[in-house]
Amino acid sequence: MALTKITGQVVNDTTGLVVGVTTVGGGISATDGFFSGIVTAVGDASFSGNVSVGGTLTYEDVTNIDAVGLVTARNGVVVGSGITLSKDGDIFFTGIATGNGSGLTALNASNLASGTVPTARLGSGTASSSTFLAGDSTFKTVTGTTINNNADNRIITGSGTANTLEGESNLTWDGSLFKVNTGGTGDCFRVGTDSGADTALRIGSTGTNVDTHGVIKYDIDDNYFSFLIAGESHGSGGVYIENGGKVRLPAGVKLGGSADANLLNDYEEGTWTPSGTSASFQTAVGTYTKVGRCVTALFRVRIAASEGANYLQINGLPFDNEGGDTGEAIGSVSFTTSDQSGNMHCAVTTGTSILFYYGTGTPLRYNSTGVPNSHIRGGVVYYTAA
Repeated sequence: MALTKITGQVVNDTTGLVVGVTTVGGGISATDGFFSGIVTAVGDASFSGNVSVGGTLTYEDVTNIDAVGLVTARNGVVVGSGITLSKDGDIFFTGIATGNGSGLTALNASNLASGTVPTARLGSGTASSSTFLAGDSTFKTVTGTTINNNADNRIITGSGTANTLEGESNLTWDGSLFKVNTGGTGDCFRVGTDSGADTALRIGSTGTNVDTHGVIKYDIDDNYFSFLIAGESHGSGGVYIENGGKVRLPAGVKLGGSADANLLNDYEEGTWTPSGTSASFQTAVGTYTKVGRCVTALFRVRIAASEGANYLQINGLPFDNEGGDTGEAIGSVSFTTSDQSGNMHCAVTTGTSILFYYGTGTPLRYNSTGVPNSHIRGGVVYYTAA
């Protein structure tokens, strides 16, 4: 080995080994050189071959590195303008990463802006133009459906055949009108259950406001059909059609107008039992008819042989007389004896009693001539308060 411009040296001429401190002012040119101490180069060092370092190599800027062991970059590594390895462990690149992807985990699919994901990564099965990815992550075959007799506004129903539907020509909806046409044969519309429970059909508002809809209901237990509107409850309003064609109107019916004066809210027929005041009747029969507030009461009684001198009075009318000038009424009366023939009449007093009078207005008594053992028949018409 030849050394030039050496100012201080310890050279072993046999091996060419420099064992001391050598300071080279110019340069070193050698085929083989071995240094066991510290080599300090003031200028640049150029190696045309490889440099092997057994310990740690500390450097600032290099062009190429080929390291067999671990390379540590304290502030990160930048490769060209496309790849950056930060000191925090992040990798940034603008090019294409190529590999089998087996080690990639926790990928955020929302960050995949373009490209095609292989079908093998989506689900099991065979992906093709005739299959779709189902919710269970399997590819299923798309099944087509045929609609027979389809036309505008026809409602679609099942046919009993797989993948086949029917367009019903007699069942249509045009957006505002629902039509059912059976051709006049049999039932066209049924609402209910096979178990036979009560069934109701609501018409009007679909909200919770009870004053904006009506209900048509069939009550299977009581066997009647009802129409209810404006929040009415069963039994207190509405219209009822009972078995046998009977119609029930709990709130009444208005005839000839909509005012309260046109309301007829009661009709009733029945019997009542006439009774005397401090007297008894051998026979006592009564019937009545009530239409609205007007009551027509008929009676037939037989007076016992002797019931004293009290005024002849029949009590027990089925409804209270309204009282006053509008409530008092005069009725007709007849006796089976000729002694009381002539101008006789009866009147309804306040309450439920009937008094009997001569034509002159004198009250008749139980012991009046011809009254004992006689049959009295008559009737009165009067008004009750409700």
